[in-house]
Amino acid sequence: MGNMIRTPNIDTTTVVAKIVDDLSSDDMQLIKGRTYIVGYDVVKRYVEEGKVELV
Repeated sequence: MGNMIRTPNIDTTTVVAKIVDDLSSDDMQLIKGRTYIVGYDVVKRYVEEGKVELV
């Protein structure tokens, strides 16, 4: 068998996320106006809601 090349799943990819709106979440302390390096799966739903921008 040869080597398999795995393409990373977007949900587990690390992204640079800029917080553009206040997030109400108990498990995250992300401050509006700051930029964080986080897993895409962490901010996915906020990106869809327009509260986080990927930089």
